[in-house]
Amino acid sequence: MRSKKLRIHGTRYCPMTVWNGEYHCVRIRFRNKQQIGRDRGTVHTIVSRAANYRGTRRLTIDRASRGKWHAVDIGRRALARRFMVEMELLAVLRIVEIELDGHVVEIAEE
Repeated sequence: MRSKKLRIHGTRYCPMTVWNGEYHCVRIRFRNKQQIGRDRGTVHTIVSRAANYRGTRRLTIDRASRGKWHAVDIGRRALARRFMVEMELLAVLRIVEIELDGHVVEIAEE
């Protein structure tokens, strides 16, 4: 599948390479183990808004605390963009690591 560069204006994300289509695959991994319950709850809410509750099926505190990747398929480009905007604060604070369509999302330093 072909890819293209995506830039989300108004965020601190570097331009990222994404698939040129409607469906996107997002993977999330927790890096901060201190407040895993609270952070997992926040991510759970954001994922359920983007991919319904089937996307949160295996997003448990146990898996999150072990640092496992959690994969979510998002069916629309607008939902993927909104998901990335909502996850920006967690990514900037280095609470989570995000991979979009096979590429690690990088944060621009100020």
